[in-house]
Amino acid sequence: MLIQGVIFLGAAFRKKKSNSDQSINWNTGTLEYSSFSKHSSYETTVLGFEGYHQNDVKIWSSDSLILTSFFDFKAYLKSSGNRLGVGVWYQEAEKTLHLARSLFGTHPLYYLFVPGQFCLFSTDLHTLLKSAKDGGISLTTNESRLRSFLTFGRDQFVDYDGQTFYQEVKCVLPGHILSITPHECSSTPYTKFQLSQSADTLPGYAQHFKALLENSVRCSLPCDTSPIGSHLSGGLDSSSVSTFARILAPENPFYTFYYDTQGAGSDDKNYALEVARNIASCHQEIVVSNEPLSTVASHTNILGFPQPAFIAPTFYDGVLKRATQLGCQTLLNGNGGDSIVGSGFEYLTVLFQEKKWPLLKELLSKRTQYYAKADQHKNWDQLNFELQNKIVEQNFLYGRLSSSIRTMSFRQLSAMYREISDHFELTPGYFATRALASFIKKLKGYALPPKSLLKRDFLEIGNADLHDSKLLSASLHSNLSPAFRQSFEEIFSQHSISQNESRFIFGRHYGFTNRSPFLDKELFELCLSIPEVIKFGDGSGRMHFREAMKDILPDNVRLRSQKAHVGRRGKSATLQLYAQAKEMLYDTDEIWQYIDRRKFDDTIKFLQTDHLPVEDYNRSLFHVTRTVSVAVWLEWLKSEKILQ
Repeated sequence: MLIQGVIFLGAAFRKKKSNSDQSINWNTGTLEYSSFSKHSSYETTVLGFEGYHQNDVKIWSSDSLILTSFFDFKAYLKSSGNRLGVGVWYQEAEKTLHLARSLFGTHPLYYLFVPGQFCLFSTDLHTLLKSAKDGGISLTTNESRLRSFLTFGRDQFVDYDGQTFYQEVKCVLPGHILSITPHECSSTPYTKFQLSQSADTLPGYAQHFKALLENSVRCSLPCDTSPIGSHLSGGLDSSSVSTFARILAPENPFYTFYYDTQGAGSDDKNYALEVARNIASCHQEIVVSNEPLSTVASHTNILGFPQPAFIAPTFYDGVLKRATQLGCQTLLNGNGGDSIVGSGFEYLTVLFQEKKWPLLKELLSKRTQYYAKADQHKNWDQLNFELQNKIVEQNFLYGRLSSSIRTMSFRQLSAMYREISDHFELTPGYFATRALASFIKKLKGYALPPKSLLKRDFLEIGNADLHDSKLLSASLHSNLSPAFRQSFEEIFSQHSISQNESRFIFGRHYGFTNRSPFLDKELFELCLSIPEVIKFGDGSGRMHFREAMKDILPDNVRLRSQKAHVGRRGKSATLQLYAQAKEMLYDTDEIWQYIDRRKFDDTIKFLQTDHLPVEDYNRSLFHVTRTVSVAVWLEWLKSEKILQ
């Protein structure tokens, strides 16, 4: 699907009118569209033109919609849930263009607006960049976007704001309608979220959850018997999506894709194999390329912006190419599952903040048997439950107290410590040992790399840009309790929406449709309505989800508490990327306008150390991958002559 158009607001810009049958021309603009994809029955695209005369209304839609005015268009958007892909409506009399984007940002819609002159828009960034170039429009890099992209954890922390890596090009906000007049534009949500009132017990919630997820998977499937592909990591999310898809489309050739991350303490491969056998899928274990730099360069060329990955995307590239070879028309994934479903673990922090000590103590006791850091204690299985529980309590409380150091005075911390001591048996030795271990790491040079490798002058110039913007998530949950804020912030973060955009772009490039069934409005509303204590359950979390998949997934997959993670291959792949990119990095000046070369070299040295916990390398993986990604993009800009 490709939608593009131009609205003339002045005499400074002119574009040749289209002669395509799939276009509409009027005195001040042009709208073009490609054939609509009907790989699934769910997604809707609607385009409308409303002329001066009452009967001069033209509609193009992937569904048989009857809309006669902008009022009808708005009413449809409000009721569409997450069915909308892209919506465009032009009112000729009001000289107003309205652009609407999918609720969870699964479809990008770019625009370039110069008040009083013109507005270009397209679902394809390359098309928009070419139109701008053909029209003699100068483009510049968006340094604010680069600062966030190159700062560890920043894109996960801030809301998506529609900024792109090009200063002049923006993207319509997810779940919003952008109204553009000759001299200004404004953005408003076109829908609201409402809490579900469908149940009040775990079995009731689980039954409703199962029905909604199954329906979302059904709506993500092709209308014919074309091949289907599905990511299968062995985790609860991807296993559930793959299983429902197989049940609902038994006649379609069905392929599952897995990549062994060699994660410590994890048997993801065995979990994935069991699910694949259970659903009789044609299981594909992806063999990744040994050319990560080539992969980053290829993806940059497809995307038109830096690859938004944590490590070199060789696995995902392998999936894309293998799915294409197998003729898959639909590629499913478990994206968004964590944020949409919720675990109940955040409830522990809420109880701590509200000083509900007895309930906090009870839930920490339940959590003990699923303690995520148990593998860090060599004799964990030999300890009795009382000692294990004490370790869990100490770890949780240490985390809460240490995170309060920067916001509390010594007197306040002392008072908090005394209050906690009235309810928990604190062990000063444990706290001292944790603090000492951190100090020794620093003495030995094992201090974690900083969150940012940006040059000081570049960082200081942009300090005003790095505000904690939460405008998008706030606009979408304004009618709900502040207690739901974190869930919305995770789903509508810069990182999450950027990943959704990238999946759409790759799918279009390779000729299939990427689907994320967890990104479903009704499913999210149900999960918001479920009390946190029910989600927490027996301490494993996500209890409503686990209960829903009873008798559908193998129990060892349904009840597993450990999650897949990057593992040892993340480090080796990143060092391989650096080795291949080293000559390019040090032969160019552009990247060092932004990155402090000394800090980068120190990060490489840290990454080359051994025997540290896997998670200690996360910042290094991020910094090396993102630095190379931006360097490759800057070289691509020069070769393609994008900036003028």
